[in-house]
Amino acid sequence: GDYTNVISGNLTIKDSTKNITFNANVEATDSNVVFKSQNFEINRLKWGLNYHTEGTIDVPSNYIIYDDIEFKIDITVSK
Repeated sequence: GDYTNVISGNLTIKDSTKNITFNANVEATDSNVVFKSQNFEINRLKWGLNYHTEGTIDVPSNYIIYDDIEFKIDITVSK
């Protein structure tokens, strides 16, 4: 879909903080704020999440975890 805002912020995972940027729609009314992002991915290796990565010795292929993790944020907050 069409997104009206580019959101940039810090994401902390396991004491490692990296800046991420993604598109989202943000709408504020008298009673609430609605925040809906596009689907976006981060590479978990950048945060030191190296468990069962591709190429890990003695790990069967069906136990491999993808390096890219997909997120979508959908929040409604009442004022």
